[in-house]
Amino acid sequence: DAQPVRDPNQCPCANGCLGALPHGIAVPVQHQPHRPRGEDRERGAAHVVATTRRLTLRELTTADAPFIWELVGDPDFIRFIGDRGVRSVDDAGQYLERGPFDMYARHGFGLWGVELKATGTPIGMCGLLKRDWLDDVDIGYALLPAFRGQGFAFEAGRAVLTHAMD
Repeated sequence: DAQPVRDPNQCPCANGCLGALPHGIAVPVQHQPHRPRGEDRERGAAHVVATTRRLTLRELTTADAPFIWELVGDPDFIRFIGDRGVRSVDDAGQYLERGPFDMYARHGFGLWGVELKATGTPIGMCGLLKRDWLDDVDIGYALLPAFRGQGFAFEAGRAVLTHAMD
């Protein structure tokens, strides 16, 4: 049973779980007891963060590197979000390490993989971001071109905000 984190600086189980919010970040999250940072990331197991009628939002894993390579290499991603220097699957793995995985470890949240609930097909990412240049937490998202214009970004964003406020 997930419990809300009451002290934003300390995980209730004191295990260093992903529910911990270091640096006093004031975003409520559901505590997932006894889930150490990085657990199962190498094996590709993914912790589900939220579900909607059509989508599953889950932590990204190293197994997502080929998908991330496709997503962040999309010309629209590069044009509107930025060039992350991802030119290969290995680069995508490094992007995951220094981006989403680092954010999970430092803040207990980050960009989560968005996949179709019915098929498990990855279609994008959406989540909370603590950007150095902003005082507050931001929401970010990106979808593959074939999944834009169908309400998936709105649905995923709404799930992220609901998760953050629970």
